[in-house]
Amino acid sequence: MFTNELEQELKKYKRIERTILYLDIFIALLLIFFSQKLINTTFGQATLWFALTMLGIIAILRTFKMIGPKN
Repeated sequence: MFTNELEQELKKYKRIERTILYLDIFIALLLIFFSQKLINTTFGQATLWFALTMLGIIAILRTFKMIGPKN
């Protein structure tokens, strides 16, 4: 009984985790897309660097999660 509840909680957690990942990537891509119009300004350049940094952090964390402990 406890294992079924635990499995359901883990499935919910994985679903939420994937949703957050996709939203982070979507926001970063939106920032990159819209910063192209403002690239000549300091704000546009800062937005572009922020989005690229965010995508880099996401990629690094996902890589660590894949090669990390499986338990």
